[in-house]
Amino acid sequence: MLRIPVTIAVLALLLASCGSDGGDVPSDQPVKPLSATPSGWDTTDLDAVTVATPPEWTKLETQQLSKTLESTTWRSAALPDGTSASGAEVRVISTPQQSAKRAARALAIDATAQLQGGSIEPVKVTWPDAKSAYFLSYTAKTGKPGEEKSFATRTLVLDLEDGRQVQVTALSGDPATTKVPAQVLGTVTVTTGS
Repeated sequence: MLRIPVTIAVLALLLASCGSDGGDVPSDQPVKPLSATPSGWDTTDLDAVTVATPPEWTKLETQQLSKTLESTTWRSAALPDGTSASGAEVRVISTPQQSAKRAARALAIDATAQLQGGSIEPVKVTWPDAKSAYFLSYTAKTGKPGEEKSFATRTLVLDLEDGRQVQVTALSGDPATTKVPAQVLGTVTVTTGS
């Protein structure tokens, strides 16, 4: 008699695990997909992914940086000194030369060396419809000593099932909008293979 309830419980667990595609995002993950795009934000379809940005950001012309690398950039209005306080870049790499893990490490090393980002460790995360994903969070500093500007910077590196890699970096130099970069990453939706 005890066998039937145990068998049913085991079947229920098996069915529950079969229903998951590995895209379940842990609740303690440092960056998560948003359940809805923030109100008023503009969504852009970049073929491999869609991403949403604040309405005050301007989308610049997509650039083909090489045969295998396409870059799309958004930025906020220019400040009096000609710089932007916030923005984002999405790089779609059709034939990546390294995995998301190695790319995230390379980006961390570059940020540490070039942007005074401090000690940066890529964090493995789960992202719906991505084969693998890594997240970086740091404060980048640019400018001359004594005139440095700080930018809350967040990067998401995704290896997609179709072999492409997507690198999304968003930053904000405005202390009032330091949560915006993580929100931008949260809007990233993989569109290939779904």
